Amino acid sequence: LFMTLDPVTRKLQLPNSKQILITDTVGFIQKLPTTLVAAFRATLEEIGETSAILHVVDITHPNAAEHVNVVTEVLKNLGVNQSKSIIILNKADLLS
Repeated sequence: LFMTLDPVTRKLQLPNSKQILITDTVGFIQKLPTTLVAAFRATLEEIGETSAILHVVDITHPNAAEHVNVVTEVLKNLGVNQSKSIIILNKADLLS
């Protein structure tokens, strides 16, 4: 169902010698199975502590727009500042 059940954080070195942390989290889904609620809760905790959100969307998915709307609504309900969210369209090269 998911490749990532627990948030995974890695440190990246930028060309200007600064370091940043990137965290890969469980993706947002509707009707989350009860067995995955704990993993999703960890994702929400990570989001609350972030400086920026990179929202990666599989643009080839038939419900991509709905997925964006669901995540946007969840973030809004959590009180997350939408200005720190960046939508990244993945797999755009596969669109014809």
